[in-house]
Amino acid sequence: MGQLFAFAQVFAVWGNDHVA
Repeated sequence: MGQLFAFAQVFAVWGNDHVA
């Protein structure tokens, strides 16, 4: 579960960086 949360956080940051 912790790994999934970390993956989601990294994905969100990557997406935000790509979008912005």
